[in-house]
Amino acid sequence: MDKKPHKVDEPQAPYAAPKPAKAAPASQSGPRFADIDKVRTTNAKLIEVHHKVLRKLAQ
Repeated sequence: MDKKPHKVDEPQAPYAAPKPAKAAPASQSGPRFADIDKVRTTNAKLIEVHHKVLRKLAQ
Protein backbone atom coordinates (compact mmCIF):
# COMPACT_ATOMS: atom_id res chain seq x y z
CA MET A 1 0.00 0.00 0.00
CA ASP A 2 1.15 3.48 -0.82
CA LYS A 3 0.92 5.73 2.24
CA LYS A 4 1.71 8.98 0.42
CA PRO A 5 -1.22 11.32 -0.19
CA HIS A 6 -2.08 11.84 -3.84
CA LYS A 7 -4.02 14.62 -5.52
CA VAL A 8 -7.12 13.15 -7.08
CA ASP A 9 -9.03 16.33 -7.91
CA GLU A 10 -6.68 17.64 -10.62
CA PRO A 11 -6.62 15.66 -13.86
CA GLN A 12 -3.25 15.37 -15.54
CA ALA A 13 -2.82 17.26 -18.78
CA PRO A 14 -1.70 15.12 -21.70
CA TYR A 15 1.79 15.75 -23.01
CA ALA A 16 2.04 17.58 -26.30
CA ALA A 17 3.40 15.47 -29.12
CA PRO A 18 7.00 16.36 -30.03
CA LYS A 19 7.57 18.04 -33.36
CA PRO A 20 8.91 15.69 -36.02
CA ALA A 21 12.58 16.15 -36.84
CA LYS A 22 13.45 17.54 -40.26
CA ALA A 23 14.67 14.90 -42.64
CA ALA A 24 17.97 15.43 -44.42
CA PRO A 25 17.67 16.31 -48.11
CA ALA A 26 18.02 13.34 -50.41
CA SER A 27 20.86 14.99 -52.32
CA GLN A 28 23.22 14.63 -49.33
CA SER A 29 23.19 10.89 -48.95
CA GLY A 30 26.97 10.52 -48.53
CA PRO A 31 29.39 12.02 -46.00
CA ARG A 32 29.86 15.77 -45.93
CA PHE A 33 33.30 17.26 -46.27
CA ALA A 34 34.27 20.68 -44.95
CA ASP A 35 36.26 23.26 -46.85
CA ILE A 36 39.80 23.22 -45.41
CA ASP A 37 40.07 27.04 -45.38
CA LYS A 38 36.88 27.39 -43.33
CA VAL A 39 38.10 24.75 -40.90
CA ARG A 40 41.44 26.50 -40.42
CA THR A 41 39.85 29.92 -39.79
CA THR A 42 37.36 28.43 -37.33
CA ASN A 43 40.11 26.56 -35.49
CA ALA A 44 42.23 29.73 -35.32
CA LYS A 45 39.33 31.63 -33.73
CA LEU A 46 38.73 28.81 -31.26
CA ILE A 47 42.38 28.64 -30.24
CA GLU A 48 42.48 32.40 -29.75
CA VAL A 49 39.41 32.38 -27.49
CA HIS A 50 40.63 29.40 -25.47
CA HIS A 51 44.05 30.99 -25.10
CA LYS A 52 42.47 34.13 -23.61
CA VAL A 53 40.25 32.12 -21.26
CA LEU A 54 43.03 29.84 -20.08
CA ARG A 55 45.31 32.81 -19.48
CA LYS A 56 42.64 34.45 -17.28
CA LEU A 57 42.13 31.22 -15.36
CA ALA A 58 45.83 30.83 -14.77
CA GLN A 59 46.15 34.27 -13.14
